[in-house]
Amino acid sequence: MFKNNKKSYNEEAYKKFLEGLLVDKDIKEEIFNQIDIFSEDGKISFDGNNLYGKIINKKGNDHLEIRYENEYFVCNYTKWNGRNIVNITQIEIKNKNIKIDKKEKIEYICPDNKNETTIEYLEKIYDSKNKLIYKSYLKGNSSYDSLENSVVYKSDSFWSNNFMLEKNWYIENGSIINYKLSKSYFNGQYDLNENYSVCPGSYSDGFGKYYNFINLDEDLFNLFMTGQINIEQLLEQNKTKENSKKKLK
Repeated sequence: MFKNNKKSYNEEAYKKFLEGLLVDKDIKEEIFNQIDIFSEDGKISFDGNNLYGKIINKKGNDHLEIRYENEYFVCNYTKWNGRNIVNITQIEIKNKNIKIDKKEKIEYICPDNKNETTIEYLEKIYDSKNKLIYKSYLKGNSSYDSLENSVVYKSDSFWSNNFMLEKNWYIENGSIINYKLSKSYFNGQYDLNENYSVCPGSYSDGFGKYYNFINLDEDLFNLFMTGQINIEQLLEQNKTKENSKKKLK
């Protein structure tokens, strides 16, 4: 997939190099945007296939590092004087599939002197034809007061001190399998909220593409994920179970 390309770059030439390297459109645009920011507000230098940037001001500094070595791509950058830290990697895995990981942590400065931390993890896998086959997103939030000898958490908001995980599998026939898991620690939701669903396929009305998800039986989800049934069997058996539930109601 990758070629060892050792030569001198400027910003635009380096973007063209990344254009042929990165497979995810959103990740590509994010990195290009950071190159523009560090080029305009700071200083950028090149070392072979690697780029280094730095922005220095009175409040602190931020850095950008993009490295491509041994067929492994990594990008690290900071915002808000180091309070927002982002790490992005791309690597080839088995069967020439491409795996992308993005990790982001934000340390907020709250007006009421409380502490708040948000952590996000994004994972994507593309096949050898650059088609998305898997996506996972995990977000966790911690809002607390850091005292001298203890930590006291906030409980006045559903959106504080929680986590949410969502996974999507994009099947070759056009179906999408979705899994969600969430929990709010201190706001009355003490149980895990878990949900399985499936979209048999998208449809279009001439104005846009739409996806209709229906409940998916957990046992069928497990059978499909472990390779014991195929997607056609999953859809047929799940439809039968959903019709049986409707009749019982």
